[in-house]
Amino acid sequence: MSAIEASLNPGLELINVAAVSTLVDGIEYTYTSGDVYKDGKRSSSSVVWITPGFGVMGLSGNSRDVSDLPFGRGILDANAGDEYGAKVQNCVIGLSRGR
Repeated sequence: MSAIEASLNPGLELINVAAVSTLVDGIEYTYTSGDVYKDGKRSSSSVVWITPGFGVMGLSGNSRDVSDLPFGRGILDANAGDEYGAKVQNCVIGLSRGR
């Protein structure tokens, strides 16, 4: 989480954060998602990053717009729309609605 926050472009803040973990071939993958805010307004919804046991990578297309972390789609056998990516995004949507 702190690596994601540190990677955000200046002036951006991560809110409504959720995480889901799973094992893939014996490696723990943690999917983290959150809404990105600028000046108190949401600028990106349900951005997804993944921690595949060796660092953090962007996973959703909008992750490239808000942070400087390397992009993991195509490198990892994971994407923001897979089972766990969808779960973590649904958690963020629920948190956003409760705001």
